[in-house]
Amino acid sequence: MNIWVVNHYAVPPGQSGGTRHWVLGQHLRKAGHSIAIIAGNVNYHERASADADTDYRARLQEHGGIKFLWLNVPEYKGSLLRVLSMIVFALRTIFGRASGYLPRPDVIIGSTPHPFAAFAALVLARRFKAKFVLEVRDIWPESLVELGGYSWFHPFIVLLDQLEKLLARKADRIICLLPKAHDDLVRKGSHRDKITWIPNGVDLSLFTSPEPKKRDGDFIVMYAGAHGVANGLDVVLDAAALLQDRGCGGVTFVLVGNGTQKERLKANAAKRALANVVFKDSVPKNAIPAVLAAADACFMHLRDLPVFRWGVSPNKLFDYMGAARPVIFAVNTSVNPVENANAGLTIPPENPEALADAVMELAGCSDEERARMGAAGRAYVISEHGAEVLGERLSALLADL
Repeated sequence: MNIWVVNHYAVPPGQSGGTRHWVLGQHLRKAGHSIAIIAGNVNYHERASADADTDYRARLQEHGGIKFLWLNVPEYKGSLLRVLSMIVFALRTIFGRASGYLPRPDVIIGSTPHPFAAFAALVLARRFKAKFVLEVRDIWPESLVELGGYSWFHPFIVLLDQLEKLLARKADRIICLLPKAHDDLVRKGSHRDKITWIPNGVDLSLFTSPEPKKRDGDFIVMYAGAHGVANGLDVVLDAAALLQDRGCGGVTFVLVGNGTQKERLKANAAKRALANVVFKDSVPKNAIPAVLAAADACFMHLRDLPVFRWGVSPNKLFDYMGAARPVIFAVNTSVNPVENANAGLTIPPENPEALADAVMELAGCSDEERARMGAAGRAYVISEHGAEVLGERLSALLADL
């Protein structure tokens, strides 16, 4: 079976960002399928192209047996230019003659880091008489309303809402990353029996045998991921300030990654003279295990917003657990993997006092107790979020088309 995946922000392991489709593609290749990923050449986290030479409209590369068709899209900073990049990606997907680069598809999976990408996948599926599988990553346009402050009556929001309903109705099957989003998809016009939950997971081939961390010097609390509005990382600076004011030395927060809020966060930390906060650049996915090996504990946070009631599926969380590190989980959501696995502490989001207290609690634990939490988290993701487990679910879905 020839499978195309349309995901504007997909990347191979050598870049920073989500490698979900590359990892699942490896499983599908073993089952005899051919996989091609259509993506934009501008990295979502870096807001810049990974290519030194961008004088092309489309470029075909292969990474570990998976074909990537890179479409040249504008680099962007700010909301308006990001929307322009989305639209250009969709138009170049539709009109870019992908069939000149790739074998004719039997199935096209349209992923929704934004709905325009999935709409382009639907158009291609109809053109090639292929099955269309919608992959729902975020709840649109609710995410934009809550994070961006838009009215439900804004024309752009109305457009996105209608587009989401069209995609839900037209999809032959739906992959949902969020464990409780079935009701929202049914409301938009899908049938419940068309929906399969396949969350994000962890590429355990990168985390082969992580060693338990024995505290040596400062207690390192690490966040590794996007520095965006939804992540609400001001809570880290506020917690760091509390610990500094209390005279609680020996703790360092390390924030790894990039995003729209990073420069503001760095300036704020400098202004407040927070000596216990360190910022580091993002790293390729295949370098994440080495980065997380330096952590004594990891931090997962999202702002306290109603949209997260449908559940969350953050790559970073499963990487933390795959690295066998205890996790401080601060997300108000319906499903809590850290609690389910007994792999760390759960605290309310946007609560610096609770974060400061949780850090000190974990710092006060023995190396053996933190290792037990980390091992429990790793065992949980091996059974529930390992790439082989998720790949089997995807294979079963494709076989049923």
